[in-house]
Amino acid sequence: MSDSLNSIPLRHTAELTQALRNGQEVAIVDLREEADFGTGHPLFATNLPLSKLEIEVLDRIPRRSTAITLYDNGQRYNPRTGTRLAEVAYQRLKALGYVDVALLAGDLAGWKEAGGEVFTDLNSQSKAFAAWAEYHHQPSAPQESAPEIAREWAARTGAQQIDLAQFIQWQADGQRTLYLFDVRSPEEFQAGHLPGARNVPGDRLTQSIDQFASVRGARVVLIDNDGVRANLAASRLAQLNWDAFVLADGGKPEALFTESGNGTVTSAPVPAIESIDGQQLQQWLEEGETGIVDLTLSANFRNRRIPGAVFTARSQLPQTLSQRPAYKRWVVTCGSGFLARYAVTEVAELTGSPTYLLHGGTLKWIDEQRPLEHGDSPYLQNPRDKYLRQHEQDDASPEAIQAYQDWEKGLVAQLERDDTHGFRLI
Repeated sequence: MSDSLNSIPLRHTAELTQALRNGQEVAIVDLREEADFGTGHPLFATNLPLSKLEIEVLDRIPRRSTAITLYDNGQRYNPRTGTRLAEVAYQRLKALGYVDVALLAGDLAGWKEAGGEVFTDLNSQSKAFAAWAEYHHQPSAPQESAPEIAREWAARTGAQQIDLAQFIQWQADGQRTLYLFDVRSPEEFQAGHLPGARNVPGDRLTQSIDQFASVRGARVVLIDNDGVRANLAASRLAQLNWDAFVLADGGKPEALFTESGNGTVTSAPVPAIESIDGQQLQQWLEEGETGIVDLTLSANFRNRRIPGAVFTARSQLPQTLSQRPAYKRWVVTCGSGFLARYAVTEVAELTGSPTYLLHGGTLKWIDEQRPLEHGDSPYLQNPRDKYLRQHEQDDASPEAIQAYQDWEKGLVAQLERDDTHGFRLI
């Protein structure tokens, strides 16, 4: 273990499980890529890969004094220096102003040794609750209903109605994390919404709540325009033991929809970097001595990419670049160029070469009808950015399907051993 890792505070499993039982705010952050996260994690851990930390953490963990606990299951950011993912994440979070950041004592192995349950797959909260509800013969939520029925159902589950005055009061409360989600369709949201709301349709939010609200124990406020979707989504979250509320404001919330467009994403400041356009990159590629790093999703890279580009997750940059020849310069891209902005200085430091951002990313390169490569690549042999369920593959074996069914049945036993979930039954 490096000296810098030894200097980071620790938070023990017993502290976290007690906080979860007490309903205190907890942010347990798994820094690995999605494929590794899916192999095992605490029930209320949130997957926030080091690769995307700066572009997602400010929305997902908005309060800087939140107690954040990091783990990486021993994965290294830089194998040459021995630097762990957690070390890099700790420094980045501190630079963003987070004041209560610690490591999970003993990492994921320590969680297991202390008696913590480890759940596999993604969206574990919603899947575990579905198994729990079926086991306990719970009634299903109404699928199509009038606003009155939806409100009654929400009240049965513990979700509550609030008005704008209450919401504004909570916004001023620096001791609690507050989320506001508009659960309507993207088209409805773009036409008009409450300023500050994030658009996540209800089904997606309840299925993947930790991907948007990464602080367990926070207040979650939902809004729609019909009194149905927000109440049904809030009822599901309440049963998952979230403090869920519907911003009804006298039954006419649409009067609050004074802003149009896609809303805003809060991301970290971008370091000073230099960008180039597609014409310049194409000229450099024709001359040689230019390397390209593409941080897009592996599926996008397989579908179409700039010729000669190297695919990698940002968290694996040191390892990937150490295996590449020295170039006169490097160019960093991704789909839109948004994530790539944060990696330009990183690549420059790792290679010692001038490094540039491709303005507009690969999508702009495609729009300009510049040369492309397609299909498999040596860099796609073991991508970690997506978790693949074996039973969902076209060639899934009967054994894989049976293993998944056994896993589903085993969720109830796991929840019986885990006394932190607090799932609510009607």
